[in-house]
Amino acid sequence: IRSGRIIEVEDFPEAKKPSYKLWADFGEFGVKKSSAQITKLYRKEDLIGKQIIGVLNFKPKQIANFTSEFLTTGFIGEDGDIAPKLKDKKPKKSRIFFNEILSNIKKLYEAGYVHADLSGFNILNYNERPVFIDFSQATPLENPRSNEFLERDIHNICSFFNKHGVSADEKKILEWIKSVNKPSKPS
Repeated sequence: IRSGRIIEVEDFPEAKKPSYKLWADFGEFGVKKSSAQITKLYRKEDLIGKQIIGVLNFKPKQIANFTSEFLTTGFIGEDGDIAPKLKDKKPKKSRIFFNEILSNIKKLYEAGYVHADLSGFNILNYNERPVFIDFSQATPLENPRSNEFLERDIHNICSFFNKHGVSADEKKILEWIKSVNKPSKPS
């Protein structure tokens, strides 16, 4: 599994299902091509320059008149639609959603990591449940700045939900996340 950047996109009318032909630059692994059934999700021009995750160690697969050299990974969702970002779909029960985010931050902390870039842009609202994405900034607790990043994550989430009627004490939340084996709710 490698990270790459899309450098070219073409329509793929020969494919059985609506698809694009993608070319992605995987750095030391070179430029690879793939077909992707993502026409319902993206316009071609919006894909150029996007960073993607691809599985490179599969055998090349012939799809119509095109050889696919990697598998383009997808994201959580149903029926060809991706789960919306939190910023684009406010949860119906904001307080419950907020508490679940805090529980997930705590689980991540207990596993020895801080996301370090949480916001409404990288939490999905999947069937009224939060799903964290974009862990490219995640850092282990050993990082000297991990506490600063944790405080920023908490601040970002509290600020977002404060705009939607959920108030919380950031200091109490920080203490709760850093506590061990305290199952009570933070706010």
